[in-house]
Amino acid sequence: MPYCKYGGKRKEKPVYNNIQFDSTEEMEFYYWLEEALKLEYIEDLEFHNQVFKLFDKSRVPCSKTIRKQGFVTLQDCEYELDFRFKPTLKLENFEHGLVPNDDGWVYVDTKGTFKGNDTVFSIKQKLMYLKYSIYINRVVPIKYFAKTWLPERAGLTKVKKDRQKSYLRLKTYKELNQ
Repeated sequence: MPYCKYGGKRKEKPVYNNIQFDSTEEMEFYYWLEEALKLEYIEDLEFHNQVFKLFDKSRVPCSKTIRKQGFVTLQDCEYELDFRFKPTLKLENFEHGLVPNDDGWVYVDTKGTFKGNDTVFSIKQKLMYLKYSIYINRVVPIKYFAKTWLPERAGLTKVKKDRQKSYLRLKTYKELNQ
């Protein structure tokens, strides 16, 4: 297992259907998207298909007493999209809260439930809108599943394949339609 630069072991990235995901939350939202596609709530699903250049690397001149090179380097900044899809009218049966863009696509960045510092995403979200007129929806899967449905594969324990405690109150699509 590789080590991360801050010490300790780096977690293995989750894999499903030979697709490597950045997080478990991203994989679980993919489960939802698969079901939604099959049930015709969405169409035209795309995953990690696009990287947007937010700004290029640049140099800011300064005094050589501040930096011996005579400049400060600002690194370039990119944003990689998690998912994008087109919702069908059928999805409007749920108060899902996703905002489609003018082109009809919903752009999604999945986040975990940890209440950490989300400043980087917030800034990139604003830059995406300013530069490309694309609104990125922030989705915390467990909260989104409460508004729609829990995918069959999501929230299962690794060994027994039982539903995890935090997912017990959520209903699958089958359970909602019984």
